[in-house]
Amino acid sequence: MKPTWDRHPARRGRISRPRTRLTAGPSKKAPAMTKEPASTGPSSALSPRRPLGRRGMALLFVLAALAVLAALLGSLLKMAAINSRRNRTQFYRAQAEWLARSALERAVARLGEDADYPGETWNVSAAELADDLPAAVRIVVGPDTSGTQRRLVKVEADYPADTQHRCQAALEVTVDLPPATAQQTGEAS
Repeated sequence: MKPTWDRHPARRGRISRPRTRLTAGPSKKAPAMTKEPASTGPSSALSPRRPLGRRGMALLFVLAALAVLAALLGSLLKMAAINSRRNRTQFYRAQAEWLARSALERAVARLGEDADYPGETWNVSAAELADDLPAAVRIVVGPDTSGTQRRLVKVEADYPADTQHRCQAALEVTVDLPPATAQQTGEAS
């Protein structure tokens, strides 16, 4: 029996399997049931009933598209992490520079009050910075080699103070003492 084209609407265009015919055997005993041999047409075991090539190719295209999307998503996430880290470092660097400038102003104000101001370590709390990280600033004041009326102020600011990702800013300035403070220094000597 040859395969026939199936005319059912849900299976339109598919080749149907050949039906097996049961026949009675030659003896008058109980009828022996035998099957006809399988056909060697397009529906045999060697060739598929339906073309799987299209479905297989579609699956390959979908998998390839998913792999490309996953790679793009991974690279976008990596770029976002790098940009976040870069922005955080720029913020830390700017904050350290502003702290160093503030420490210079602090040192100049203290030198205006006391010419013998030696410097200090200024621990700035997170609440003072309106931030969640504290800072540490070291101010060192020493004599300038050009004369007694001048002081050399060195400032180092670390922001944040206690992490491995901190940024440092250092400034060095020579400060002229005000005349009243210079006279106090001369009288004390």
